[in-house]
Amino acid sequence: MVLVTALYGCSADEAAEPHEPAVAEAAFEVRVEPEVVAITTGPAGGEIVPFSAFRVEDDGTETPLDGAFWSLSNLSAGELSVDGTFTPSATNGGISWVVASVGDTSGQGTVTVVYEETVNESGLDTSLFDGTPVPVTGLWAYPGDGVSFPRNTPSVHFQWQVASPVGYRLELSSALSRTLVYTTEPGWIADGARWSRITATNAGGSVTATLRAIDDLGRVVEDVPLTLAVNRMDAEGSIIYWSTSESGLVEIPFGGVAAPFLTSAETGHCVGCHVISKGGKVAFTYDGGDGGLGVRDLSDGTDIVPHGSGMAANFKTFSPDDRFLLSTLYGNLTLHDASTGAVLGVARASGDVTMPDWSPDDTQLVVAQSDGHSSDIFLSSHTRLSVLPHLGEGAFGEPVTLHDPPAPSRVCYPSFSPDGEWIVFVVSTGDCYDDPDAELWILDKSGLKPALRLDQLNGGAGLTNSWPRWAPLPDDSVMWIAFSSKRAYGTQVAGIPQLWAAAFDPVVAAAGFDGSYPAFWLPGQNVATGNHIPMWVE
Repeated sequence: MVLVTALYGCSADEAAEPHEPAVAEAAFEVRVEPEVVAITTGPAGGEIVPFSAFRVEDDGTETPLDGAFWSLSNLSAGELSVDGTFTPSATNGGISWVVASVGDTSGQGTVTVVYEETVNESGLDTSLFDGTPVPVTGLWAYPGDGVSFPRNTPSVHFQWQVASPVGYRLELSSALSRTLVYTTEPGWIADGARWSRITATNAGGSVTATLRAIDDLGRVVEDVPLTLAVNRMDAEGSIIYWSTSESGLVEIPFGGVAAPFLTSAETGHCVGCHVISKGGKVAFTYDGGDGGLGVRDLSDGTDIVPHGSGMAANFKTFSPDDRFLLSTLYGNLTLHDASTGAVLGVARASGDVTMPDWSPDDTQLVVAQSDGHSSDIFLSSHTRLSVLPHLGEGAFGEPVTLHDPPAPSRVCYPSFSPDGEWIVFVVSTGDCYDDPDAELWILDKSGLKPALRLDQLNGGAGLTNSWPRWAPLPDDSVMWIAFSSKRAYGTQVAGIPQLWAAAFDPVVAAAGFDGSYPAFWLPGQNVATGNHIPMWVE
């Protein structure tokens, strides 16, 4: 309830005459009833709740406020009529203030709408899963505990590993929703509308996933519940990655369906090792390592540097203003005009740098640096993480080492975060290409704090975690890192590189702790192909 005091004054004419001093109107408050209420809704709707408003005088007396103006703070939770009658949504839950106003004075109640739904397409006897279950482990196959999903992530494929002769019950619950799924299948995927209801209701919160099954002994067993965070914001942009089956590039708009982007079917040649500029250009290599450089303008599909141009390149990076392109060959850096592809000069000729990434603020270049190497892709010598200061106009100073892991470990695939504050990179003991022990690490751009291994994201040893790239800078407290990994995607695929993504909390990392979350599989990709280099662009 909010207090208001109104003062009565006088006009200019009245001021000339004797009059009584201004008298303050008695203060009053607005009270809404019920003050707090919780109701349940579902596909068929829920209980309708009439709210009432009362004027509360300074002496405590109350009178109904029939002319109050009513409003809701959360329109997704339901609808509110002009007389204060609340009808809950039939599509999702939520919490809302129910506000009654008279002039500048208002009061409010709180309504909590809990969305409940039961899905039983298999026609199972639901009572079989009642009672106290026997605790077990090993039922869950996917997702992992603690994963954070963007709000607009397509429906998660919940998967379990232990076969049941009867069936399963999956419960997705929170303070605002409860979905019960009964099925005989070894997994469940919600349809788009149902999954959107769950994520919209719980955006900014979490959902607890509980799995029960009937085992071979007829017992009801239950695995340890999972906690799944639902980010309050959508992920944006598209992931453009290299696919073995397409011998080229494939695009997945986040939440969408994969489609060819630039493949051998279009160019007549294998296309890989790509990078995309903010200005809408893509640079790539034709026909494998040390192959010809290609550059294409995505706005009209024209080739800036066509096949057979005579220029060879491996890794590449565009300047943030889209003026320059840097390419590597045999450890050297060549500077190109990004609009024409013309060679402007040699930016570094020491044969010791590869895998460059230009910082978003245009101040430096991060590289994997060796003491000299002949292959940019298969690194046979020790490498460290270094930055080269950008002196302007594509000229660079001498490298400064930020992280030098002890041998036999080496650094590869560094990438600046979209705000330029962090560098994610890979550490492995192999030649950096397809290394089973490859893991992702993070370092702040200054290099003054110790590098952090992203244990939550890495998910264990021997998973070939590689090729990390960042999502565009979100309007949120977490960022997103995409990478390739040979980890198992539940029961669907294992041992083949697939694209994964994980949330990263920079505040936690700045405090010296692992700021990553467990990873989730990027929906829409082909599980039968090797998928690499997930460039996440706006």
